[in-house]
Amino acid sequence: MKVKVLGSAGSYQSPTRQCSSYLAVTGETAILLDVGNGSFGNLLKMHDPFDIRCIFLSHRHHDHIADIVSLYHFLKFVPNDLGKRRKIPVFASKATHDFLANYVAVSIFDIFEKRVVSAGESQIIEGNSLSFGAVNHIDGSLSLTITDGSGERLVYSGDSAYSNELATSIAEGSTLLTESTYLEHKGGDGGLIHMDAHDVARLCNDAEVKGVIISHVAYPNDPEVVGMLVRDEFSGFVEVANDLDVYEIVSGKLCKVSHRIEEGY
Repeated sequence: MKVKVLGSAGSYQSPTRQCSSYLAVTGETAILLDVGNGSFGNLLKMHDPFDIRCIFLSHRHHDHIADIVSLYHFLKFVPNDLGKRRKIPVFASKATHDFLANYVAVSIFDIFEKRVVSAGESQIIEGNSLSFGAVNHIDGSLSLTITDGSGERLVYSGDSAYSNELATSIAEGSTLLTESTYLEHKGGDGGLIHMDAHDVARLCNDAEVKGVIISHVAYPNDPEVVGMLVRDEFSGFVEVANDLDVYEIVSGKLCKVSHRIEEGY
């Protein structure tokens, strides 16, 4: 299984990062995880949008769904091989789909297929199991576990605070793709809906994951400092996501295949 990072910024874009979006690729199956603002341009650099088999929207915040509008217009109006034109399932909670109905000025479901899912449900897409879980964020927020035909497992938490329920829902030995909006919580209510570096390390240890890809770090926090803090508390594989990075999960081991080099964060 490969993971392509299309957007790694948290809450809003940074000078070098677009908002949350990732592509999980298992064999010929490409599964798009969120479509945050600015990420569509990176999708065009890394993958053919017509090859996307399904989309998962973790919740309805702008930094996770905004570029579904760009993707919709591309798929609708760009000429392509007719054999590739098919409705693409969009898996999301009822709350997220209800929001989409008012967010977009036109119906997008001539190109996409509305698929309402809830925590505890599963779907099969081309031999890959998609399992949806509950997280502590806004109402209707979901996590996604992808298990491919070889048994490799990726858990995408979306945005979430730490919780025992989230930790126990993650199968031992998984690879985790998660957020660390903050370096460290400094009061306020951030800890109720987001994680910091210490929360990420705790989640990794409690869930006994093999490795973690850390993303959604809010600028001007330095993602590399988040990675350093997590490595101090968790002994597994720790990677810090940058836009256009590519990772591969092989026999449970997380490896970086390619890396973007750009000044700033």
